[in-house]
This record gives sequence, C-alpha cells and structure tokens, in this order.
Amino acid sequence: CVTALANTLLVPVVIGLVCAPLAALFAAAFWWRIEWLVALGVIVALLYGGGLFWLGARQAERLMLTREAEIIAATRQAEG
Repeated sequence: CVTALANTLLVPVVIGLVCAPLAALFAAAFWWRIEWLVALGVIVALLYGGGLFWLGARQAERLMLTREAEIIAATRQAEG
C-alpha cells in the first residue's frame, strides 16, 4: 500500500523536480524566441541526463555490492 502510494504521488513529483531546470530553459527559449537557447538546452539536456544516469548507475552498483549475498541467495532459491 505504501509503495503504491509513493509510486502514485511521490515519483511524479520527483520526476517533475528533476526535469524542472530543463523545462525552464526550453520555456525561456520558446517565450523569448531565442533559437540558440534551444541548442544550448539540447546540450545541457544531454549532459544533465548523462549525469543523472551516471549517478543512478553508481548508486545501483553500491546497493548491489552491499546486498550481493542476498541477491545470490534469492536467485538460487528461485532455481531450486
């Protein structure tokens, strides 16, 4: 129940907050009709997305390394 509530309410808010800087950049480019700001926004979006992906991958690596024994045990139980 708590997981469903978090996925329904919390995750969209976090996604919105993460995307807000890029949305503001593209909104400014649209509002003031500045073409080069769109190009800058694309470059920033690629760097920003790559940085978020890298941080997420590092966090996933840390979590998997700390719980490696549990993961192996869970996969062995499913096999047998």
